[in-house]
Amino acid sequence: MTFDDKESLREARKFLATVQGGALGVELERAHGHCKRIRAVYENHLTGWFSRVLAPSEAAEMASLFYDWGDADERWVWMMKNAAGDLGKVALRILERLDRGDVAGAQDLVNSLLHEMRSQRTLSRHLQELIAMQTAFREMSLTA
Repeated sequence: MTFDDKESLREARKFLATVQGGALGVELERAHGHCKRIRAVYENHLTGWFSRVLAPSEAAEMASLFYDWGDADERWVWMMKNAAGDLGKVALRILERLDRGDVAGAQDLVNSLLHEMRSQRTLSRHLQELIAMQTAFREMSLTA
């Protein structure tokens, strides 16, 4: 994000206002609950089937897997909501600097945030893996 010209500044302000206004939290709420649905499918439809076709130890492993998935979004959404709240605060600080005409200070905050985000790529990668697993499970459950 840069503030080099009027168009960049306008787009940046629009984005920052959206982030500061809580849009990320709203999107996270929409995503919340997918894992609980996976757990519900397991409890309502798969438990009996697994116990009939799998050895007891295998059925127990499946139960453990589905319960882990069932709780996964609570942990991830909590972490992401905290991050969204922090981003909202930073967005407000950037907007305040821009409102004062302190473009260099605003750019410093953006650069600092980008540096911090680069150091947290592992969290993002794991979240992407979780979403991919959720999607694959949903697709499998629709074809079963």
